[in-house]
Amino acid sequence: MSENVEIDKLDTKILAKLLEDSRTPFRQLARDLNVSESTIYVRVKKLRNNKILRSYTIDVDLNKLGFIQQVYVEIKVTPQYMKNIIEELREKPNILEIYEVSGEYPLLIKVVATNNEELSSTIDEIAMIKGITEMRVKYVFKTLESRSLSKAFSKLRV
Repeated sequence: MSENVEIDKLDTKILAKLLEDSRTPFRQLARDLNVSESTIYVRVKKLRNNKILRSYTIDVDLNKLGFIQQVYVEIKVTPQYMKNIIEELREKPNILEIYEVSGEYPLLIKVVATNNEELSSTIDEIAMIKGITEMRVKYVFKTLESRSLSKAFSKLRV
């Protein structure tokens, strides 16, 4: 279970600004939020230490980078192998996301590939992991909506 960490209005505003553009310098954040640069530094450090702010990242279009094959795979596992399966999945470079979910297929992963051959090879490698008993592959034909966190985050603002 995740631990909730209290954040105040200023923390929320800092996160909102960084979600808009993670490259925003602390000096600019301080100016925009009408606080000192050292306040921004301390607050960001606190957010990082509490693992609320885990990294500064970018949002890329996978298709434009050549990852034209995208699938979600539901995976049924033998329970005693769950931990080992997750560790092996983490090692695979084509797996972008791993979720533990409810239901008959307790793992859900997102796999990307540059072509059908690479995708087929990756799926075959996953199927060979000890403890995986069944898989269902869901091909992504078209992304209809891909939202950034900033839209959802706006509901959390204090």
